[in-house]
Amino acid sequence: MPHTDALANADLFKALIKSRSIEAASDWSNHTLYPPTSHNVTAVGAEGGEFSGFTHTTVKRKHRIGSAVLVKKNDHVAEPGKPGGYGCLRLSVTLGAAPGSQPIYFLPWDKSGGATELTIPDLPTTTPLATHPCVFVTTAVTGCSLIFKGTQQNPTILHCGREQGLARDAHDFWPDFVTYLETHSTARGRRTGGQLAHASKRAYIKEPGVMSGGKGTTQDALDFQARITDRYDTLAGTRGRRIAVQDVCPWGAVVGIRRGSDWTFYLQENANVVYFTENQVTTIKKRFLIGDRVTRRWERELQLHYVSRPMILRQIFPGGSGYVRMCRHTRTLL
Repeated sequence: MPHTDALANADLFKALIKSRSIEAASDWSNHTLYPPTSHNVTAVGAEGGEFSGFTHTTVKRKHRIGSAVLVKKNDHVAEPGKPGGYGCLRLSVTLGAAPGSQPIYFLPWDKSGGATELTIPDLPTTTPLATHPCVFVTTAVTGCSLIFKGTQQNPTILHCGREQGLARDAHDFWPDFVTYLETHSTARGRRTGGQLAHASKRAYIKEPGVMSGGKGTTQDALDFQARITDRYDTLAGTRGRRIAVQDVCPWGAVVGIRRGSDWTFYLQENANVVYFTENQVTTIKKRFLIGDRVTRRWERELQLHYVSRPMILRQIFPGGSGYVRMCRHTRTLL
């Protein structure tokens, strides 16, 4: 199981997320995986104003680590609530040891609305992976914000989101909500320090003022679609087959990698490429004396394809240090 094995090696996992989209999906409502005893929940009361009713959930120490398996999605069928398409690696997590799995730090989200929080302890580098994994993953992001606090050796990660919409822009709402928690929560909640990094939906799914087909998107997604279209238009005349891109839908994944004692967190900007395949059909009409008439046309297949590819891998904590653009993976759509 080579994909899963990469979860136990920082360098292998870094190489993996440059070539495959990572999709993880789990929330606190999954009580089989996350019983209520696995986390502490505090609801904001009426005194919280616009934050009233939102929750702050912290993962208990013994439930920070899960046993994970990465499995490639091998069909082109879109599934509600799951952003990944064909080719993505889906992360399945269980609590406790499981055959064929690897330990990871895993942070779910609260779809009812709020911030879920996990703090990674600063442990000796000789600590076994079962107790101190080298990989962190949270659920796939399609509009949520990730906020980082603390240090590289002892980071705190907050996954902020809600299934329903917000009264104002999430890019501003969630940092303000976390600031409210820092000033109104327990002493334990305040010790983690101020916010050091923030990955919001503007970074991976909807940039202000960027539109495509009447809906918000990112410039990276538009550039990615242009590269795909250019490549397959170039190949169409030589291979007799081409793709007709219907849409490129961006989404994100946030992962962390530990080397020694230091953690580095990355935003993987992914794209779901929605396309039809078209084949060139040649028709020859026999005509006496004046020569045959040859016509060529493109004939569209009925199946609509959904393929996930990573577009950019961007470091978000500590500090942003540029990005890696992975355009070579446009070669593998067909």
